[in-house]
Amino acid sequence: MSFENDMLPGVTYQGVADDGIGPSDKIWGRFKDVWGTRNARCFERDFTTEPLTLASATSQNGIISYQDASCTVAGDATLDDGILLSVAGVDNNEISIGGDTQAIGTISDAAGEAKLLAFEASIKKSSIADNALALFIGLMEPGKVAANALVDNTGAVVDADYIGFSNLCDDGDSLDAVYKKAGQTAQDVEAGCHTLAADTFVKLGLVYDPSAKAENKVTFFVDGVDIGSYVTATNIAAATFPDSEDLNWIFAVKVGAAAAANANLRWVRFAQLR
Repeated sequence: MSFENDMLPGVTYQGVADDGIGPSDKIWGRFKDVWGTRNARCFERDFTTEPLTLASATSQNGIISYQDASCTVAGDATLDDGILLSVAGVDNNEISIGGDTQAIGTISDAAGEAKLLAFEASIKKSSIADNALALFIGLMEPGKVAANALVDNTGAVVDADYIGFSNLCDDGDSLDAVYKKAGQTAQDVEAGCHTLAADTFVKLGLVYDPSAKAENKVTFFVDGVDIGSYVTATNIAAATFPDSEDLNWIFAVKVGAAAAANANLRWVRFAQLR
């Protein structure tokens, strides 16, 4: 897979899903001229070409995972499925994987700190049954790739700074666009923004554009399509948003019953202008 060849900055989909295997052009065309230069902080990992096996709490090239007993993170037997997160069948067993303790970016409205930011990842989970496997994918304060990144029995995200997509235990196919400032009340940008399908990859991303209109500063994307609900300038200025907080990427999953379940991470990508 060549991510660079997948970027077609002139293409806009106007509501048509970008169902290719690689990153969504609608997101990444913004970084065409700066990707890989000193003008942007860029990170990508394509697990279909660079699969890895991780032991719990062990960092490898800036990626770390947490795994409960008998849970594993390893390359999938199907190469194009990336890495397989296998959660053993013990109630509330979990796995999280993400960047290590260093921050890679921030969403800020402060002068000198407001910089274009984008994130996207391709994931799937084996079952959409209620209590089968809750998840969060997005950006979170560093150091949360650890035990109980998701809350027992509910799958809600731990009290932390975060923004991304959440899927709770009690509604196995419903995905919510969410954010939270640590110590504040979690906010839904759009509850039920996407209906997951079992064993089916979906690309989930977001863009913070400080030059955008006040009503759509952060845009969420599902398979390259704008979901139509936004984080506004007013939202960012409120106490409930993780304004100016350090962030890194994370993918966390937790079973809500004593039954094994799997998830896959095909690739992850992040960039922010300097």
